[in-house]
Amino acid sequence: MIAAIVLALAVVASPAPGPTPPGGWTPTPADYVALRALAKDGGGYPAGVHPMYVAKSPEEMPPFDPDAFYEGREAGAPAGLLWIWTVRHAATPERATYDALMLAAMDGDAAGPKWKAFYDWLRARDEAQTGTVADPYHYRHAFLALADMYADAAVSKPPARPIDPSLTTAATALLDAGFADAGLLVRGVYSDPIARRTVPGWLPGNLYLLYVAKGAGGKPEILESEAGLKMIQQSMDPNIPGADIDTYASMFEAAADSGAAGPVWKKRYDAAQDKLRFGQTLALALIMSGDRITAKSRADAAWVHANVKIGVSRAALVSLLATRGLKLQIGRGVDYIELPLGGNIACGSSTGIEFRFDQAGKLATIVQERDSVSCL
Repeated sequence: MIAAIVLALAVVASPAPGPTPPGGWTPTPADYVALRALAKDGGGYPAGVHPMYVAKSPEEMPPFDPDAFYEGREAGAPAGLLWIWTVRHAATPERATYDALMLAAMDGDAAGPKWKAFYDWLRARDEAQTGTVADPYHYRHAFLALADMYADAAVSKPPARPIDPSLTTAATALLDAGFADAGLLVRGVYSDPIARRTVPGWLPGNLYLLYVAKGAGGKPEILESEAGLKMIQQSMDPNIPGADIDTYASMFEAAADSGAAGPVWKKRYDAAQDKLRFGQTLALALIMSGDRITAKSRADAAWVHANVKIGVSRAALVSLLATRGLKLQIGRGVDYIELPLGGNIACGSSTGIEFRFDQAGKLATIVQERDSVSCL
């Protein structure tokens, strides 16, 4: 990261041979932060102009942008599509997505004429590179590194939220016992959505969300920390300490208290002396369950690559996988195994391994797929 920042400062911010910024305008750190926010929000585009995603195989993605690639504006502008490539059936890292959207917002006039001219200047510098270059987007990538640096610096650090060891112990015990009726909690969350209300600053204990049985007007509601929500929206880190626990805890408490999760969970909720701890234990158990699933699948994938050898027959492969508890799925032209990964109550993720056989029925290739995400 340090090397990228040094490169960005040298290439974008400092004077360099070649074209100069249009109109002599140099963006300030606040300009970069505002551009990032605009890209995440997705608004501001003129009528008829908007990003369009196209799924590509990993082999089709450019090596300099393997996760998300802004190809450019469709011919025939001003109206037209802004093409962004992503990897088919794969989870795209947030930073890569928003970097592509930042370029699209600049090129698509969503960020205003200064940013449009600035993008055209960066593109001209890239196109002016001579000879064979490893990165045709050299100047645009240097710009994005600088923008990421300023955007990251503008995000306040989340407050310390160490997990109480006794909470981990309780969640582990619940999980080891089978986490009975967990599915009822999840269904309860979706069957009986509860009102939410944003409150200024942080909630007590630096919580992001908090369920209260008697909120405004004496009705149950989930309180949302305005400061916490802003941090989540601005951050490129999907794993902010405490945010996921507070989210699940508040929803699970609401589902149990309302009866939406069924009479068993209602009884358990009513019997809990510490309602917040009750919800946090359930939340942490759910998160730990996902972590366990992910760890096992990663270990299974490593075992496959270490033990399955090119040249074996399909029957031998089926027998070998069975010793690990894995089942080969027979497809059209390709066989595969699918391995679940941890997700959340709205989305699930998985990875897979493909096996291709030659005409003689012998294993010819083993391909590790990229992680994929599917949501309700």
